[in-house]
Amino acid sequence: MFELSEKDPARMTTTFSFFSKILEARSNRLRYGSHHVPQSLKSTLKFCTFLVIILSLFIGIRDVWLDYTFTVSLSLVAFIIYIVIDDLDNPLTPGNWHLTTEEYDSLIKQISFIESA
Repeated sequence: MFELSEKDPARMTTTFSFFSKILEARSNRLRYGSHHVPQSLKSTLKFCTFLVIILSLFIGIRDVWLDYTFTVSLSLVAFIIYIVIDDLDNPLTPGNWHLTTEEYDSLIKQISFIESA
């Protein structure tokens, strides 16, 4: 920014506008990343997920393949719910459903486009 102020002072207002957007997005990201699910709720969620998976093995269905399909699908749904909640609880760490950096990338492209113009 200091180099830009020396080279082209007319673009300083747009540069400061973009810089303030960057700082605002960063503070929002840090604020959203600081809120976590309480440990008691997370432990209860883990317990319930594994309880559903284990207890689904004891549901009696006469057809073995239907019982197997039912157990696998119920276990998969319970496990996916747990994975989604766990990933959303830690939005700043890489996971399957973490916050992306697309907005930052588009902002950097806008800034580089303005600087190159």
